[in-house]
This record gives sequence, C-alpha cells and structure tokens, in this order.
Amino acid sequence: MRWTTAAILALGAATAAAQAPTLEGEDERGERSAGTRSGPDAEEPDAEEPDAEEPDAEGPSGSAAPESRDELSRDTGSNDGAWSHEVGSDESDEPEPPVFGAAAEVSLPPEPEEVRSISQTRVDEAVVRGVPRRNAGDILRSAPGFHVSQGEGEGVGHHILVRGFDAEHGQDLAVSVDGVPMNQPSAHVHGPGYVDLGWVVPEAVRSLRVTEGVYDPAQGDFAIAGSVDYELGAPREGWTFVSEVGSFGTVREAAVFGAHDRDTFGAAQVRRTAGYGQRRGGAEGGGLMQIGFGGRWRQRLWAGARAARYESPGMVRRDDVAAGSVGFYDAYSGARDQRADAVRGLVGWSAERRGAGGRRTRLGLWAGFDHFRLRQNLTGFTVRQETPGDLSEQLNRTSSVGVQLRHRGRRIALGDFGVRLRAGMSGRFDEVRASQDLVAAPRPSGWSGGVDARTRGADLGLWLDTEVEAGAWGVLRAGVRGELLAYDVRQPLGDDPSFVTGRVMPRASVELRPTEQWSLLMAYGEGFRSPLARGARRPTQVRSADLGVRVHLGDILDARLGGFWVRRSDDLTFHAHEGRLESAGPTARLGAQASVRGKPWPWLVFSGSVTYVDIRRLEGMGHDGDGDPHADEHADGDFGIPPWVARLDLTARKLLSMQRDVVLRAGIGASGLSSRDLGDGLRSQAIGLLDARVGLRWGLVALDFEVLNLTDQRYGALELLYESRWLGSEPTEARHVAAAAPRSFMVRLTVEP
Repeated sequence: MRWTTAAILALGAATAAAQAPTLEGEDERGERSAGTRSGPDAEEPDAEEPDAEEPDAEGPSGSAAPESRDELSRDTGSNDGAWSHEVGSDESDEPEPPVFGAAAEVSLPPEPEEVRSISQTRVDEAVVRGVPRRNAGDILRSAPGFHVSQGEGEGVGHHILVRGFDAEHGQDLAVSVDGVPMNQPSAHVHGPGYVDLGWVVPEAVRSLRVTEGVYDPAQGDFAIAGSVDYELGAPREGWTFVSEVGSFGTVREAAVFGAHDRDTFGAAQVRRTAGYGQRRGGAEGGGLMQIGFGGRWRQRLWAGARAARYESPGMVRRDDVAAGSVGFYDAYSGARDQRADAVRGLVGWSAERRGAGGRRTRLGLWAGFDHFRLRQNLTGFTVRQETPGDLSEQLNRTSSVGVQLRHRGRRIALGDFGVRLRAGMSGRFDEVRASQDLVAAPRPSGWSGGVDARTRGADLGLWLDTEVEAGAWGVLRAGVRGELLAYDVRQPLGDDPSFVTGRVMPRASVELRPTEQWSLLMAYGEGFRSPLARGARRPTQVRSADLGVRVHLGDILDARLGGFWVRRSDDLTFHAHEGRLESAGPTARLGAQASVRGKPWPWLVFSGSVTYVDIRRLEGMGHDGDGDPHADEHADGDFGIPPWVARLDLTARKLLSMQRDVVLRAGIGASGLSSRDLGDGLRSQAIGLLDARVGLRWGLVALDFEVLNLTDQRYGALELLYESRWLGSEPTEARHVAAAAPRSFMVRLTVEP
C-alpha cells in the first residue's frame, strides 16, 4: 500500500500546483464531484470551440447549487449537485472559448442522451456507488439481463451471463474502459475475448453505458450480445481513502485522488484474503491514473496496472457433497496446486478537439501487456491415473497496440430536418503466445487438449453513421461497419495457418416520439466475433432486432418494455475434459425485457429489471459441418442458460443535520436467476441473492456496514455436468459445483480530508 499511496500523493502534488483558482459557488469545504466521463471515446453533450485557439475560460458561467443540495448529492453520487456537463448550441456558429477541464463545468442541464434501442441503458453513479461490490466486475450485475460470478477463483475474470448469452469471460460481450477495448484477442488460451477487470479500482467507476444488441456502427469485435463501457472518474475533488476489513480475513485499502481539472485523477488498491472454504486465499494490487492537459486539442495520458495471485479449489461433485465425502466449500485432497496468476499493464494517450455546430474529433493510441497462468483440475483422474491427475496449466502472454479515430460532423439544418454524419476507425495488432498441457509429462495419447501456438493477429474496422432528426417527432440513424481480420498462427506440432477474413455489417435504428414523454424504438443490426485463430476460419455472425416502448419523465422515471430476437451462426460450449470451448452449432433467441429506473424523491434512487429469453438450436451440426457430440444435450429450451434474470437496486440517502453534515445512507442489491438445464434432464438450482449496506457519514468520515449474500444461500457460482473420477473407482458423470461465497460481512471506513 505504501508505494501505491506514494504514487498517488506525487500525482496529487504535481497536479495541484497547476490548478486554476477555486470556482465561484463552491461550498465552504470546496467540494464538488470531480469525475465525469473522461475517456477518448466517451460521448458527451455538444460543445463548441472556435477555429482560432483561445485561452481557457477562468471560471464557470453559472452558480452552484445550494449547499444543502450539494452536500446530499455529493454523498449520493447523483448529478444534481455535481459539476454539470458542458453544452452548446448545434445551430450557432458563434465562437466560444474551449470548454475543457475546470472551465467546462457550467451550471446548465445536460443534453438528452442518445438512445439507439430500447435495450440501451446507463447504470448511474448513485447505483454504482450505493450498492455493495467486491470489485469493478460486480457492477455489471446492475445492468438489465446481466449476472456475473467467479467460479474459477478471483484470479480469473468474471463469468458473464447477458440476455440469454453465456458470454463466458467476454466472448460475446465487447467490454471497454473509457472507450479503450478490454477484450483479449480470440487466440487467448482461456477463451476468445477474455476480459479481466481486476485493474479497475471500483471507487473510480463513475457509471456504465450498456447496449444489449448490435445497433451502433462503432461496436466492434465480440459485440454479439452487446457492449459495455466503464466510465471513470474520481468521486470528488481531493483525496478519498477507503479501508475495508471483513469475513475470511479480507482486508482492502484504496486511495482515490480527483484534481480540480476533472480529467486528472488517480486510484490505487491492495487486497488480501484467506478466502471462504479451502484453497481460496490470495492477494492483489494495482491502480490507474490519468492526467489531462492542453487547450485547443485537449489531451490525456493514462495508465493502469495490476498483479494478482489467487488459489482455486476447483469443483466438487454434488453426489460426494450429499454423501459427506467432501464439504461444499472444501476441495478434494487430490486437487492440489490449483491457482491463477494475472499481470496486466496498459498505457494510452488521447487528443480531442471540438468545433462549432457540435463537431468533434478524437484520436487515441493505447498499448497493453497481459500475462495469464491458470492451473486447474476439473476431472480428477480420468486421463492420468497418478498424482497430479488431470492437473493442466494454461499460459498466455499477449502484447497489443491499438488506435482509434472518431469524427462527428456538424449538424446541418435542412428545413425542419437536421442531418449529422459520424465516422471512425479502429485498429489493433496482437501477438499471443499460448500454451496448455498437463502438468506431469509425458502427455497421455488419449488427451487432445494440448496447445502450443504463437499467433499474430490484426484487426481493422471502418464505420460510417448517418443521423436524420425530424424535429421533435423522431430520429433515424443508419450506418455500416466493415471489419478486416488477418491471422498468422505458428504451431510446432500442427498446421501453420495464415488467413484473412472480414465482414460488412449494416446497422439502423428508429426513434419515434409521439409525445415528449413517450417514444417507440426499433433497431436492427449485424455483429460478429473474430474467428478462433486455431479453429474456424470465419467470424461468428449475429443478427439482432429490438422493438419497444419507453416512458421518460426526466429523473423521476425512465421505464422501458421491449422484445428482442437474435440469431447466431455458431454457439460455443465448454468441454471439461479438454478444458476448452467447442462448437455447438447455430442458435436463435427470442425474449422480452422490462426495466425501470428513477428518483421519485431526492433521497431515493431505484433501478430494476426482469429479462426472459427462450433459446433454440437451429441445427445439430457444428459451425464447420462436423457432428457435435453434445448437440442433443440442449436441443430446445434454455440451452444451459437461465431463462429468467431479475435485478433490483435501491439506494437511499437522508441528510439528518445540515450544520453537522450528518448523512444516513443505505443500499440494497437483489438478484434472481431461474434454474437452468445442465443436460440429461438435470437442472441447476435457482439463485436468489441479497446484498445490503447501511452507513453513516459525519463530516469527513463515513462508516458503512455491508452484508453480502444476506440470506446465506448455498449455491454454485458455476455448475456443470460432466464425467469425473475423484473418489470412485471408475469415471462417472455427475453435477459439479464451484461454491460461491457464503454470507460475508465487511466494515468500510471512508475518510475524505
């Protein structure tokens, strides 16, 4: 913790010396929310900049909210008392000063958010910060239709379910942080699109932008089920220190710094735990920082890093648990040396320029390195009959560089219509060194899960989007995206394929607004996931459509009801014996989703959703025409994915004393998942989770008490049906479960000097 805190202290000292004078209208303690969307691709309301360079404005053009409202909204994370977004008129060409950094924060209402489909939403700051979270990945639970878990241990990325898709660790979901892609390339040994968000400090997450479906031409690789963008920013200007201690010897320390310039912030954390049950202990540390500077071209430098090591108990058979041969939270005596190591580093630079009429140009460059090592034994002794049994090791090292360019043209008025063009490109180059083998040599001849490959991959995407606005009656958005992918794979014991493939994908949406509060949204799009570099030669393709109705009453209520249809050219299933994903053939999904969020009273924020999906297999053949031995396991029905997913978040804040600055706060997060088909007529258990927080803030100090899994439900973070042998004489098929955490208590102390 010392080195991470010292690094942020140095950053704070360097940036504080360069800050502008205190803004007018601040409260007596000089506190305002410092963090807003800050990445190179974060969409913000229109602002104007003159063609000639001018100095930054010295202060805001409006006054701050009253002190009592500012204090309460600062604590809740709402935008009521925070720095507002900058805005400008699209139809005026009058030059105005550049609006960046502290000078951008004017007390004007933000512009309406662009909505392309009924399934596009935002998880706001009040929900992000008001409900208990173990890490940044857990924030995804608050998005409609999502559920996440970590059945392979905390050293491995989250297992993600989203609107009828088992996205594994990111194979069907494009994940970005402030616009920078987080998915690893398809050549990753643990699965295509692998995502690990452990380097993101949860206190630095401002909000989530979620699009389920593929309707924006800017959505690229892995956007099959949709895309998610984490928007970063410090919770306030100045320092925030967090100390947590709780069940199972868990200790966490974090520090966050927000500068007067909202583009400059930093965050760091360290954590260690003994883990619930056997062989679940581990430790990690890391952080992120961003520095903003410049005038006409606003520039940002950012970096993030993380190192982690956690043990893993593997999975246990439910029949052995029922017989008392092994505990639900225990591990088999033969399942030794299972663990995960993860190291990741990211750096980047971005520049942005704004002009009259809402013009905006962004350029971003980034580079990253990822090291991943996983040892696991899922089947016991079916391949090798002696210790260490079927213990295998996956090793993956990825080096990546990428570029992004986006341009939004000025709004052109044509009578009652307004037209705007958007265009962009994205490119990345990856070099992946991947291996997988049994720990004890020589390898048995009957095991085919070995991997030894070096892959070089390139991805170039170009897109164009047109927006036509018919006054207050509606908006038509239509565009196209083209993607070109090239791979060169070197395998000492196999083929050396080199191939090039690509896709051209149309995307369109229509929003009709009969009244100011009601709107009808329709959307259609085609997306893709890059091919498995050591397998198929064609991208996995998806076609999706959404239709729904939205009722929007400002901050008070935003309610949506819609249906969706998705057809996918090739699904994937996990094969436990080989420790890898295999083709399962084309599938179709038909479902419905209802979501609601709002703020009926100043002290209460709520968000809830219910999602239902029905999944059907279209054929019993794999993507390349080969018969799939598992094709009939889930021929119809839920295909191993919960048909029903529900979520409810409630956060409440009450200002008890304005003079003493005393605030009572509470938060509840509840998740529900129906049972799912495991195959052979067996089903998993239904899951109902409840997390709660209650706390008191008094001046500079806040104390919160958190309970996760309040009802102490004993359930599996991951449950699979496959053949194994641990205690029996012969391998047999059984339900296997990786236990999720039981009821856990945490005490959280926050200091804001």
